[in-house]
Amino acid sequence: MHLQERVAEAATATEKLCLALEADLSYIGTRPKLFRALIEVLFSQRNEQGLLKYMKDVDTPMLSLLLGILKEGRQNGEFGNFDAYNLA
Repeated sequence: MHLQERVAEAATATEKLCLALEADLSYIGTRPKLFRALIEVLFSQRNEQGLLKYMKDVDTPMLSLLLGILKEGRQNGEFGNFDAYNLA
C-alpha cells in the first residue's frame, strides 16, 4: 500500500505523523549514501545571483503530506501552536 493511502487510513493526526516519519526514516536508513548525496545537492542549489536557496519554495510529496498532517493536528487540538511549514 502506498504511504499516502496508509496515512489517510490512520485515525488521528498523531498516528498519521508517526506513519509518515517511520516510512521516511526507514527509507533514509536503507539508503544512507543516496540520502547524503541528495542532501548535498538540495542544500547546494543556488539562485540566479549565486546565493544559496536552502530549499526555499521547494514542494515535494512528503512536504505536502507532512504539512497537511501537522495542520490537521494543530486544528483538531492534538498538536500545539507552531509554524507547520517550517516544522514540515
